[in-house]
Amino acid sequence: MKKRILTALVLSCLLFLLCLLCVGCAKEVRSGLNSETSDGEMEIGFFVKYSLVGMSLKSESDDIEDINLYLVNETGDVVSFIYLSGNDSDSRMGASIRKWERYTVYAVANAGKRMPAASLEEIMKLEYELPEGDIDVSGGQVCQRSVLMAGRTEPQMLYNGAVVWINIERCISRIVLKADYSGLNDDVEIEVKSISLKNVPRKVRIFGESRIEDPEFSSVG
Repeated sequence: MKKRILTALVLSCLLFLLCLLCVGCAKEVRSGLNSETSDGEMEIGFFVKYSLVGMSLKSESDDIEDINLYLVNETGDVVSFIYLSGNDSDSRMGASIRKWERYTVYAVANAGKRMPAASLEEIMKLEYELPEGDIDVSGGQVCQRSVLMAGRTEPQMLYNGAVVWINIERCISRIVLKADYSGLNDDVEIEVKSISLKNVPRKVRIFGESRIEDPEFSSVG
């Protein structure tokens, strides 16, 4: 009789320990799926897609060859930065975010290089210096790589797998000259010998107002 009671007690203890182990495992699995820490932060991955704004004269140069992406929190810190090269219609970005905060995505396309920044203040001061070839119109052709473009989203809450659309537009103007010869007499011809642009900025402030404050940073093309 005593042996049976002892055996029952041992079995009961074993079942109790097994139950505790199962509960602990279940909590660990749920925690891993949620990936949320005790301070409210969680790891997510989301997709950024682009919409080109004001591109009425689209050409191959309007394509995105490379992109700098910045994820900025409500206090102006860059919590994630990536640089991607290659023509792509969307990008995947990962970040550690707080669940109830709003975030803004800033994008700089076709800079041709990494442009890292650690804060919103640094993003607003980003400048791009135009290579000489971008404003060379000799020989009647503009030697121009893909156009520098930039944009930002409205502040929004993010979640894992979200799709974020960002409107990007030119940072540099395109000048198109057209001539209407329909009013000329048949024996009259007009030939354009040369066209020049003066005070062309050599630098562009991507997210701010650009001014030519020093003649050294302007040129004639």
